[in-house]
Amino acid sequence: MKRTTHFLLILILSVLSLTCQASNWQWLHNSNLDDLSDADWAVLSQTLQDALNTAKDGETRHWSNLKSGRQGDIMILDTLHDTEMPCRRVRFSPNENGSPLTFCKGSGEAWLIHSPSAEK
Repeated sequence: MKRTTHFLLILILSVLSLTCQASNWQWLHNSNLDDLSDADWAVLSQTLQDALNTAKDGETRHWSNLKSGRQGDIMILDTLHDTEMPCRRVRFSPNENGSPLTFCKGSGEAWLIHSPSAEK
């Protein structure tokens, strides 16, 4: 189960990096996150998964890949309590845009990026 969750996060983040110019994920384009290697994504996604599951609101988790030298921070801004499923707002750094993303826990253990357009 844990391996499946890890794979889903890597897949989601990889798809975002490939489609950032053609979608509403402009936060990724021209940031320091748009050219991460597969190994960087693996470290980032594991840190993100751990942060979403265990970090307190306001807590920051640091990720780094010693081989590539890439690193950054993941800050859990808050937990949304007015939703049907657990949701948390996250800010990635370094990220020039600084726009937070909302991740919601779907069925099972996977955290998925919540799209505001889905509510319209």
